[in-house]
Amino acid sequence: MNDKSAVGKAGEDIALEYLQKLGLRLRDRNWRVGHLEIDIVMEDAECVRFVEVKTLSDDVGFDPFEEITELKMKRLIRSAKAYANIKNITCEMVFDVVGIVLGKQGAEVVYLPDAFRVIN
Repeated sequence: MNDKSAVGKAGEDIALEYLQKLGLRLRDRNWRVGHLEIDIVMEDAECVRFVEVKTLSDDVGFDPFEEITELKMKRLIRSAKAYANIKNITCEMVFDVVGIVLGKQGAEVVYLPDAFRVIN
């Protein structure tokens, strides 16, 4: 595992623990079909949440949310639609973003629930 993938996995572990403490239930992690991937799929009483996790080291010097571009959102939506089709999900699709900044003092977690939605 290279440094980038180790940092990404560590961030996903932290994000998953954080989301579970909020009461969300894990459906899938690192779900893939073809070239499409979803980092974490959670659910609550109302909907399925597709969670994109962005993890950076604090020495990088920029915001992890800057990496959620319009192109990235389109890919996330395509991935979520494929997931919903395969898993027979008919509820509204909610997209959350979790930013993790790893530093010497530990991890800083910034959660952006409901970053955007798509009606399935």
